[in-house]
Amino acid sequence: MSVCQPRLSGVLALSQLSTSCLLLWFLVSIVCLLCGRPALAQQPTGDVDTPVTVTGILHVVHGDDFDHHRSKFLYHFEELQTKKHFHLHFLHPPTAQLHSGAIVTVQGTAHGSEIVVAAAGGTGLTTVAPATAPTVSGEQKTLVLLANFSNATVGCSVANVRDTLFTDPSTYSIDDLYQESSYGQLWFTGDVYGPYNINYSTTSPCDYYAWANAVEAAATASGVNFSQYTRRVYVLPSQNSCGYTGLGTIGGSPSQAWIFRCDLHDVFGHELGHNLATQHASTPSSEYGDTSDIMGYAGIGLRHMNAPHKEELGWLPAGQVVTVTQSGTYKIAPLELHPIDTVAPQALKIAKRDTNEYYYFSYRLPLGFDANLAAAYTNRVNVHRYPGSGAVFTYFLQGLTDGSSFTDAVNRVVP
Repeated sequence: MSVCQPRLSGVLALSQLSTSCLLLWFLVSIVCLLCGRPALAQQPTGDVDTPVTVTGILHVVHGDDFDHHRSKFLYHFEELQTKKHFHLHFLHPPTAQLHSGAIVTVQGTAHGSEIVVAAAGGTGLTTVAPATAPTVSGEQKTLVLLANFSNATVGCSVANVRDTLFTDPSTYSIDDLYQESSYGQLWFTGDVYGPYNINYSTTSPCDYYAWANAVEAAATASGVNFSQYTRRVYVLPSQNSCGYTGLGTIGGSPSQAWIFRCDLHDVFGHELGHNLATQHASTPSSEYGDTSDIMGYAGIGLRHMNAPHKEELGWLPAGQVVTVTQSGTYKIAPLELHPIDTVAPQALKIAKRDTNEYYYFSYRLPLGFDANLAAAYTNRVNVHRYPGSGAVFTYFLQGLTDGSSFTDAVNRVVP
C-alpha cells in the first residue's frame, strides 16, 4: 500500500493573462515521496432537585461576544408532552455535533427550569430523531423583527436593517455577500417589521427566547404572517443583560438569530452563518482569529467564507476541490471567482493523517467583497486545517507568498 508524502515548494508564479478572465494562477508543486422514544419519567417540581428522563426538541445556540473574544454554546430543551422549556447544562461538553431541531431524550437532574446533565461526553443525551439538515442553497425567506425594551430603543431603523440585509443601493448587503460567496447558489429575501415594544428592560434576565416570543406575539397581533419564512432574525437594543453581540441557532427550522449591534453588518452575516450550521473560522490561538472569513471576528467588514467552509456548504463543485495523492504541479484559481470562469480547481486538499484532517490550500485575491481583505490573506495561498466535513471549527495556519513554504514534519509535508 502506498503512502503519499506531499511536499510543497511554495513557488508562486502568476502568469499575465487577460484581465477579462481574471485568471491568476498559483503554481503549487507537490511531490509524492512515499505514496503509499422514551416517556416522561418525572416532572421537576419547585426548587427540588429531581432526577428526570424527558424527551423533546433540542435547540443549540451559539453566543458571540466579539468585544471580549468570548463565545459559548447554549442548549435549550422543549419537552414534547408538556411544552415546558428548560435550559440544559452539561457538566461534560457533548462530543457529538448537535443541531437545533433534533428530537432527543435527556437524562439528568432538574431544578426548576434547568436540567443538569452529568454523564461524561454528553452521553446523558440520546438522539431519537436527527435535526433536518439546514438548507444551504436557494432562496432563504427571512423575517426580521425589531424590538424596543421598556427603557431602551433599538439602535437602527427598519429602513437601515432592510438595506443591511436585502436592498443596499450599493449592492453591499448580506444578500449580495452570500450570493457572491456561494457563486449564486444561495440568496436572502424577506421583510422587516417593527420596532415593537416588549415588556422587558435592560436589567431583565438574559432570556432571549422570551424576548423572541414577546416580539413574535406583538408582530402576530399586528398581522404578520410567519408561515412563509424559514429564518427569523430579532434586532434588539445593545443595552441588555446578556453580554453578547449576537446569537444564532446552529441550524434549525425555522432558524433564529438575535442581533444586538446593528451597526456592525458582519454580525448579521456571522449569525446567519451559524444558522447555516457553520462554526467559527479560527486560528490555533484564537477562536475568531481567521478574519478572512465572515465566521471569524466581527466588526471588520463583509468578506467571503474560506475554502473549507465553501466545501462544507457544497458551494464549491466537486471538481473544484482536488485531493492531492501524487507528485506533480498543480494550478489553483482564485477562490473569489465563479467556478464557471475558471479552468483550474480552487482548493487543494492534502491528508493530515495524524489527526484525520486535511490541509486546504486556496488562493485569495482582493476581488468583490474581498476587496478590503487584510493583506495577510490576499495575493497569497491560504493554508487551513479542517476535517473535511461537519460543523466544526476551521483553522487558518499560514499565508504563503512567493518563495515561502509550509512544513509539517509529522505528516512529512516538507519544503
